[in-house]
Parts: sequence; C-alpha cells; structure tokens
Amino acid sequence: MFRITCFCDDKLLPKMLWALSELGAYNVESNPVKNNVMGNGAEQRHGQRLGVDGVTRAFLDYATKHKLRELRAPQLREFAVALGWAANSYMHVTKTLRATGLLTVKPGTHASGTAYLVRRDTKNLAQRIEKVAEQSRKERRIRKQQEAGAS
Repeated sequence: MFRITCFCDDKLLPKMLWALSELGAYNVESNPVKNNVMGNGAEQRHGQRLGVDGVTRAFLDYATKHKLRELRAPQLREFAVALGWAANSYMHVTKTLRATGLLTVKPGTHASGTAYLVRRDTKNLAQRIEKVAEQSRKERRIRKQQEAGAS
C-alpha cells in the first residue's frame, strides 16, 4: 500500500478524482489548500503573475477592504502572499504600486522603518497603469535582447 499526496488546480479537481477512481484508488479525499509550498518556503505559481493592471486593481480592493491609510513591509508581504507570490516579492509589488502612484513614501521614514501612504485616487489611473505596463514591457524586451546577445 502507498499513500499518494498531490496538488491540482481547482478546475482540474473533477478530472483528477475521476482518474484516480478509474485507476482503483479508494478513500480519496480532496482538501482545499492555500498554495503548494515547495522547498525553502518558495511558493509554486500556476500560470503567470498578474500584470500591472491586475496588481493595482487587487491592491485597491485590498486597501478598501482593510481600510488602509498607511502600510509597512509586513502588510505588503501579506498582500504579496495573498496574490500567490512568495513573501519576498513584496518589493516588486511596492515598486509597481509606487510607479502607478497608489503608494507614496511617508515623509520622515526611511530604511527598515519606511512607511507608505495609500492613495485611493483613481483619477487617470488607467493612463498611469498603461504607462507603467509599457515601461515594464520595454524593460523586458531590452533584457531579452541583452540575454540573446550574451549567448
């Protein structure tokens, strides 16, 4: 006898349960989990990361739900994990939100004590998102060209 544990996307769960029953597995249980955690705490991602638009819209919902006016690193880590990213990816989220103007550094804070003020100003948000997304695409193209030239 062997016990097998596997993780699958919720969309594939019915197919997975059917396949296991056809193979003769019994006492099959399905339990929802937050994320499949691999070695050294890195979280497995399915698909691609959210783009600039997805991150900003998710942040606006998150900030409204939690009534945030000010953030520090622990809350940004919590938000990154809620997006399904590794906790260390919070700086990418911070960079994106600062570029779109939804976060600004609180005056008088710096280094490990940096606090960010949340701006819920959605005026011209679509233009700001598109500008940041275009800049991100441009940086990605340049990086790919540099990698192609190096090999």
